[in-house]
Amino acid sequence: GGGVQKRTRPITIATNFGGKACEATAEERICNPQPCPIDCVVTKWSAWSECSEPCGGGQSTRTRTIKVPTSYGGKECPTTYERNACNTQPCPINCVMSEWGKWTDCTKSCGMGFSTRSRDIVVKNQFGGAACGLSAEWKTCNMQPCPIDCIMSDWTVWSACTKSCGTGSTTRTRKITVESQFNGKTCGATTETVNCNTQPCPIDCIISEWTAFSPCDKTCGGGSQSRTRTVTRPAQYGGIACSTELSQSQKCNVQACPIDCQMGVWSEWSQCDRTCGLGRQSRSRVIVVQSAFGGQPCTTTNEVRTCNSQPCPVDCVLSFWGDWSTCTKTCGGGVTSRSRSITTSTAYGGKECGATFESKACNELPCPVDCIMGAWNAWTSCTVSCGSGVSVRTRKVEVDSAFGGKSCLATQESVICNSQPCPVDCVMGAWSGWSACNRVCGGGSQTRTRSVSVPSAFGGKS
Repeated sequence: GGGVQKRTRPITIATNFGGKACEATAEERICNPQPCPIDCVVTKWSAWSECSEPCGGGQSTRTRTIKVPTSYGGKECPTTYERNACNTQPCPINCVMSEWGKWTDCTKSCGMGFSTRSRDIVVKNQFGGAACGLSAEWKTCNMQPCPIDCIMSDWTVWSACTKSCGTGSTTRTRKITVESQFNGKTCGATTETVNCNTQPCPIDCIISEWTAFSPCDKTCGGGSQSRTRTVTRPAQYGGIACSTELSQSQKCNVQACPIDCQMGVWSEWSQCDRTCGLGRQSRSRVIVVQSAFGGQPCTTTNEVRTCNSQPCPVDCVLSFWGDWSTCTKTCGGGVTSRSRSITTSTAYGGKECGATFESKACNELPCPVDCIMGAWNAWTSCTVSCGSGVSVRTRKVEVDSAFGGKSCLATQESVICNSQPCPVDCVMGAWSGWSACNRVCGGGSQTRTRSVSVPSAFGGKS
């Protein structure tokens, strides 16, 4: 960068009496003319660019520019471009399900059955993607009541012919035990009548009408009842003799007694087909005794109910940790931190989220302590008043350098002082003898001389 060097010399003998003048006592010259090294200076980093991908691994970049280029062997420029991986968390994968299968055949042809259908999970959801829907569903079917066929009792015995001769009629009857319903088999006739005693009439014995039958001794399952009659007119002319049967009994209430349906106990509920998110479970029972003859009909043998309707737990999902931040201090103990975000929040008792922020100590080494010097004392008196003496000044170290801090400088320095030559007094030689008088009379003159042994210099005595 161009400095200056100087040198001086004293005048040993000053010019006198027209002697040759002294040359310069000081001269200068330029030194180290080469340019000083210039270190490269760059701007601060720009902000990181937006990540090129929202997930699955993208890149973010930042740049800085060169403000002062390197010159004359100065420190080279650092890189002006950096890139960093970002959004490295996997991308969400939504659940993909197959098409619904066909509905199964109804479990019952009438009286309300069930039909089901299902579908498979083709791709499970991951990384916060849309959850899968139900993989099975059911519906009721064949809700119409089952047909009930008519049930009729046995025929009664034929009644007595209305005439003993000359064509009478006789009838028999039966009752409807169970009416037909819902398009079941319809009931037949409840009365039949046929002709009887078609032969010509002699004078037959006339017997009174039967009394009414006594009440049946059973209400169902076959009982008996009786009746009586008396002879009103005996038989004549070959007519039919009077019957000796003046009392008679018959079966009554022969229809079967109603039998109520008897059901077995319910089985235990089956295991729920899902642990959460609304599943199904079923139970069944068997018919121990079928209902008959108008008894109380059987109820359903299968039941289905929903179970585990609570939402399924959703575990917390966290993003990857970000980079550690720049330490808050370069030395002496700072703090660096990093964070991460919640991608999927905890729900319905799922696994709780871990910490989203953490910090740690950094740059714990002691900071460099630069040396601190006290102020210089005043310069001491010069050791000589002329002819180049020395003056000294000193200072104290107030704070010693430590931990690589800037070292202390000199505590003493000296300078040349009173560098001007000391005065040299003139020194004269001895007088010569007197010369002869230039006149022998009348006032002459004579002279004597001496030489200068040491000429005066630097302000010395002439």
